[in-house]
Amino acid sequence: MLILFSGEPELNPNLYNGFMAMLNEYIVRFERDLPPVDIFICTADPIKEPPLTLINTVLSALAIDYPLEKLSCYVSDDGGSPLTFYALLEASRFAKIWIPFCDNYSIQDRCPEAYFSNSNALENVNLHFTRDWKHANVRR
Repeated sequence: MLILFSGEPELNPNLYNGFMAMLNEYIVRFERDLPPVDIFICTADPIKEPPLTLINTVLSALAIDYPLEKLSCYVSDDGGSPLTFYALLEASRFAKIWIPFCDNYSIQDRCPEAYFSNSNALENVNLHFTRDWKHANVRR
């Protein structure tokens, strides 16, 4: 839901609801017409910007519900840190598990750190989900 305020002094909110069903129908129908999307993530210092934060950002960006052949993610490491490089190497291995897991179970919170810290993540789920969740959590 998007809330916009009119210019009146009493701040009367104008509520606009998004129509997700129509958006999903549009994406399915016109997927070939969707433009390619490039995501740029910049980092410089692994001390001030911990690699775990960078990894969570990259994995969240890659897990966006968009056609994979039209989505690219670039990381610019101005500091050239080997720590950042090896952290991203491990993140690419984990992404092969994480992104299909999010797609298979329609996970909305696609940041791995936030998702695995959620204690309610395993409530009311089936056996296959629990097995895959444990596999993804161990591989992390």
